[in-house]
Amino acid sequence: MRTTTAACCALAAAALLATTACGGPTHHARTANPAANKATPTPSTTKGADPAASRAVAAMVARVAAKSSSRLVEIQHRTSGTVTMSGWQVWGSSGAALDFTVSPADLGMQNLNHSSHMEMRTMDGSEYLSIDPVKSGAFKGKRWLRYSMAAVGGSGLTGAMDKAGRQSPIEALRAPAADGEVALVGRETMDGKPTTHYRATVAADSDIVALEDVPVTAQADVWVGPDGYPVRYVWDDGKQRNITDFQSFGGARTIRTPPASDVIDTSNKAAASSAPPAG
Repeated sequence: MRTTTAACCALAAAALLATTACGGPTHHARTANPAANKATPTPSTTKGADPAASRAVAAMVARVAAKSSSRLVEIQHRTSGTVTMSGWQVWGSSGAALDFTVSPADLGMQNLNHSSHMEMRTMDGSEYLSIDPVKSGAFKGKRWLRYSMAAVGGSGLTGAMDKAGRQSPIEALRAPAADGEVALVGRETMDGKPTTHYRATVAADSDIVALEDVPVTAQADVWVGPDGYPVRYVWDDGKQRNITDFQSFGGARTIRTPPASDVIDTSNKAAASSAPPAG
């Protein structure tokens, strides 16, 4: 599900952490494949596509888009390991923001946050990561790191985050549904709930394709519950498999920026170079 804010956020974390001098790990974002950057994301015809399935998914996409927030759990299976995030994603009338918890070890930040979970908030072109309170020095007591998307990823990363944030988590299914390219897989029980399983080929976000060496299309599977909302959404492009379980959908929800007095701004080179490791 590379087009969601959650997926973009994890990509941003890897790229941003590679540059910080705050005692963080050494991550390296993948460089883009020039050939992939020039490719036009044109989904192939989905085997078994039928009009009824496409109409059902189109209605589901519209239903979710009319909401403004979702509580979810996303598991990203990558070649480098697995990242599990849980929390809230907001879009539309709620603005564009994300408030997740994740294991520090999943992001390689266990030397900065020694608890079992760290908080990750993304909004307004910035990503905030909670750390252990700094024990001494100019940043004594501060508990958040702020990374600027534009400072590290440039306008491409910022654009991808902004685009993803304005859309619902399953927006990628809108195009194949409109084109009648959704197939009915069958009726299945998911987490004890009766669901209808649909499948489509979707296009990866062009900005993400430009940032990473990733396929331009992916297989998307969605399980829709009796209430017409998605229960599970799986995005698999052959290199990464993301599984999102939706717990609820709702209206406007506010995700707040951490207090400025509690934040170490890594876009400030002097601050980033002098900030000691937490703990």
